[in-house]
Amino acid sequence: MSTTKRDWFEYNETKTQRFQIFLSLLLLVLDIVPLPSLYKGRGRKPPPTRDIIICLIFKIYYKISYRNLIGELRKYQKELGLAKVPHFNTLRRYMVDPRITILLGILLVFLLQPIAALETIFASDATGFGTDRKSEYFRVILKSQAKKKDSKNKKLRQKTKKKDFVKLHITIGTFSQMVVCAVSTIGKQREPTQFKTMVEMVSSIFKIKEWLGDAGYLSREACNLVSKQHGIPFFWPKSNSTAKSKGSYSWADMITMFKKNLEVFKKHYHQRSKVESVFFVIKNYFGSTVSSRRIEGQLNEMLFKVLAYNLCRLGEVAYYMKIDVNSSFLYHKNDGFVPVATCVLPQKVRG
Repeated sequence: MSTTKRDWFEYNETKTQRFQIFLSLLLLVLDIVPLPSLYKGRGRKPPPTRDIIICLIFKIYYKISYRNLIGELRKYQKELGLAKVPHFNTLRRYMVDPRITILLGILLVFLLQPIAALETIFASDATGFGTDRKSEYFRVILKSQAKKKDSKNKKLRQKTKKKDFVKLHITIGTFSQMVVCAVSTIGKQREPTQFKTMVEMVSSIFKIKEWLGDAGYLSREACNLVSKQHGIPFFWPKSNSTAKSKGSYSWADMITMFKKNLEVFKKHYHQRSKVESVFFVIKNYFGSTVSSRRIEGQLNEMLFKVLAYNLCRLGEVAYYMKIDVNSSFLYHKNDGFVPVATCVLPQKVRG
């Protein structure tokens, strides 16, 4: 538990002005970052890319439907600088557009520039967001659990349904508690499958000293990925984990520290709890479900939640640390950015 005394005046200022901070940073970033046009070269020209991003992130911020969103956009049209409030079906179509995913990754990496020199310790985890879709599956029932009339069969297959979910994989910086990279996938994707992608994203911006994760990330391959970036892995070992390196010396060092210096290991590993706090804040602020019916929209919705959270969090960090966000953004305006957010769509099976 942190022993630092909280400055309640600063805390109250940032919380009571959360929307103003969110809105001012959003407009500032969209005015600085050069966003490509979404026009495909035929037909009626679409609304400006800036306007599309504003409308979609407002839907996530207010947790409302596309139809109800139109009224809120009309109310803030002048403040937002919208040329025209788009039709709700237009916004629905752009939510599933893969080009929006790329733009979200660029905006997220641009928001990280003010803290690029502050973060060296990172923590990863994943969480699920509910959907309104259900999938069918078969459950095997033993003879003892079956009804009397079906007792002749040794095993039965019972058809049932359960709600689907999608998964958000993130890595945060433990100093600012901002999300430094995000990958949205279907719910069945395990954490280690996206770890290499996240390490590559983070190492393109930050210097890595430590990387924390629960037992879901425990593997020699993950330790090697961190050590190649000159970082020290801290993944919680399982009861049967041994210190045999098998080609991974960082694995051997990590297991040895866990078994011989548990208190030191826990002191480093304890910061991983901050990623759980970030998940709680994201779900508390912007909801624990996604409303889109198509998988592309569901994955983009989660990335919009991350973008909205980072906008709110950067304002708080800048206020506490007295960081001049404007000058930092202008300094990195013309840098070539590698997106730090992506979606992994399920592969279509032909048959």
